[in-house]
Amino acid sequence: MHNIIWGTLRGLLGGATLCAIAILLRIVRGGHFLDRYGIGFGSLLLCYLGGGLGVGAIAGAGRPILRWRVGAIAIGVVGGLFAFAAVVFGIRGPVRQWGPDYTFAVWVAGIAGGAWMGNALWEDFVEPTLPRPLPPGPPPPRPPFGLWRP
Repeated sequence: MHNIIWGTLRGLLGGATLCAIAILLRIVRGGHFLDRYGIGFGSLLLCYLGGGLGVGAIAGAGRPILRWRVGAIAIGVVGGLFAFAAVVFGIRGPVRQWGPDYTFAVWVAGIAGGAWMGNALWEDFVEPTLPRPLPPGPPPPRPPFGLWRP
């Protein structure tokens, strides 16, 4: 449960950041900046928060496998599918109204974007914490057992 809370808090932080950007855009561009996209401002904010909540919970649940690159990519793909589905849900409504073009776009963007993001986050945050390989040559000498040392 600790991992899910960890991920959910980070997902909500990301969703809240996107909401803050949307609020700034609404202030700068006026209330009708989303009209050409066919989405209401409230729906956009709910999609950002819901997508962040869902992706964060997915990342938290999969946190134990994030130590491996393939695990990070797998969690990124699942999270990417969820995030892009939340965006299309906000634009087109329920899944039965999407049509094949939106469904295909969610699958392609979720898999490609999620895999890229999972790999990038693994390289930035996990790989630097891994132990470095030994240099070529004989292994370093082991320290003495030291049981009878003063």
